[in-house]
Amino acid sequence: MIVTDIVPLDKKRSRIYIDYEFAFVLYKGEFKEYSISLNSEISMASYEAITTKLLPKRAKLRGLALLTKKPYTEKQLRDKYDAGEYPEAVIDEAIEYLKGFGYIDDVKYCLEFFETYKDSRSLTRMKNDLRGKDVSGRDIEKAYMSFEESNDSGIDEETQIRRILAKKRFDPDEADYTERQKMIASLMRKGYSYDSISNCIRNSDF
Repeated sequence: MIVTDIVPLDKKRSRIYIDYEFAFVLYKGEFKEYSISLNSEISMASYEAITTKLLPKRAKLRGLALLTKKPYTEKQLRDKYDAGEYPEAVIDEAIEYLKGFGYIDDVKYCLEFFETYKDSRSLTRMKNDLRGKDVSGRDIEKAYMSFEESNDSGIDEETQIRRILAKKRFDPDEADYTERQKMIASLMRKGYSYDSISNCIRNSDF
């Protein structure tokens, strides 16, 4: 195996190419430790030390550092690793490690998401938002079942709509046709159904 190219990524890191194919990213200070130099051979021992010890450890620590700041879905964390140009096998190992200790749990992520936005977003909007984060439909539904169990009837969309109307000081009796349609469109963009919106506006005792 020959190091055929070394391409600076930033001031500290470089992309290493072996036999004309991208292999991994190393810090410049690691070149000497693993005998990395342009047009020289890299030993199997060094290659395995990098790909099975150095990079997996770095990826695990990177994942832990990210997760201490905020929760991530599995897909979001994979995207972070991809941006860092970690090899696929290293990413898989780090993800399994973090999942094994419960640091990555998409169902838990969804449950916390429902709890956070239960008073400000429609159920449809929340589910769409979670799908946009590449959470599986199965994990979303599993989380919502748990959410319903701990919140009696789950999301009460009409209560949410009435709260929004009251906050905006919207009076259906005073609003003209254009103002009503504008409010309906605004609520529908938030994910509320037309039937729920119409029912709240017709029975506007809030």
